Amino acid sequence: MNILIISHFYEKDGVMGSVRWTSFAHRLAKKHNVFVATHDDGVASLAVEPSNGITVLKIDNECNYVKRGKNKVAPQKTQEKLVLESVEAKKQPSSLKNILRTSLYMESMRFSAKKNASHIMQYLTQNSIHIDCVISTSRPFIDCFIGYYIAKRMHSPWILDQRDLAYNDGDSDFTMKAYCRWFKRMEPKVSAFTLVSYGMAKMFAEHCRFEGAKKEKIKVLHNGYDTEHRAVSLATNQHAALTVSYAGDMYLGRRDADMLFAAIKQVADTSSEISANDFSFSYAGKEGAVVRLQAEKYGIQAIVNDYGFVPHAQAIRLQQESDLLLLLTWNTGIDQGILPGKFYEYMMAEKPIICITCGSLPNGEAEHMINNMHLGIAVNEIEYKKGIEQLALYLKQQMQNKKQKQKIIYTPDKAKVLEFNYDNLALKLERLIEEIV
Repeated sequence: MNILIISHFYEKDGVMGSVRWTSFAHRLAKKHNVFVATHDDGVASLAVEPSNGITVLKIDNECNYVKRGKNKVAPQKTQEKLVLESVEAKKQPSSLKNILRTSLYMESMRFSAKKNASHIMQYLTQNSIHIDCVISTSRPFIDCFIGYYIAKRMHSPWILDQRDLAYNDGDSDFTMKAYCRWFKRMEPKVSAFTLVSYGMAKMFAEHCRFEGAKKEKIKVLHNGYDTEHRAVSLATNQHAALTVSYAGDMYLGRRDADMLFAAIKQVADTSSEISANDFSFSYAGKEGAVVRLQAEKYGIQAIVNDYGFVPHAQAIRLQQESDLLLLLTWNTGIDQGILPGKFYEYMMAEKPIICITCGSLPNGEAEHMINNMHLGIAVNEIEYKKGIEQLALYLKQQMQNKKQKQKIIYTPDKAKVLEFNYDNLALKLERLIEEIV
């Protein structure tokens, strides 16, 4: 089969959004002819480059969603203030300015998408290539538009994938409805919608009000881990301290390590054999001040080692040199099924995971997966006191085991973990493609 993948992020080392479709493309290319259309700065129309047996079609990057300013880093003062606030999203008002900005942005995406789709179809037509399946992934939403115009013109089955939902939990009602209107308009041409978690699939169906046959088009295709990116050997922590690591953003308060620091403080205060200095917390990212502030609340900021923003390879190394890996996520009324990409990296690292879910809803999807696969311990803010007690007991057990046996307790269900290897996920994707073609 000839498969066209449209993905803004592709083969970009260190970019988490690149892993999903780079991994899928490499595996599909072992049996099929794969074409990947990806955005690149400085490309005026279309550039063709072969890569690992895949034909890469580079298209212009003039409508990059980052230009909307949504990913600007807030001033440090604001970050520290937001650590202490609720993680519930504060939606933007549907002001006239917001309505105009959203409308203009959608139209600019459509214009750019039509141009890029035209360049891609021209190349395919000139080379007598018929595409058997089109796959486009969001974000940015421009790739959904490109997939829509190509599937419409070429009458090809189309998978509309959402690595992230097109809209944010803080977007105005108008912005969210604008995206949902387009999803409804695209739906007749869509063979399947794929989302990365059950919670996200549920929210997407509710937001777009898909029922019956439309809802049946929604499938879950998880992210995974790629053993091609695994280091030759898995390092271990040779230091006496029990080391916990976390690399990434704190999302201005939606991710909060407070419960971990509270548990460490409780262990130190209630044990004659363990002090706070027996723990170490390694952080890599741009929000070290936020992490230090959370630890300072319990007087244990000295255990925080802030490495700042580091390349992805170094972040992986930090994981390997740690005893425990921290996973921070959230679960709210408008944001569910949040499974960070590092969750799957953690599976590959083969280290116990401490999962803390913030937000107003218990029983998050990450919690369920951690418990179901026996990957570590999962707690949530809703059961704050109970969670700290559980964490403190878990940390104390791990510390004692390390001191006595020089070994960390980790007994995962390896068969279940293996399901998230991209080799197996690619087989699931291939079966879906065969069903719709």
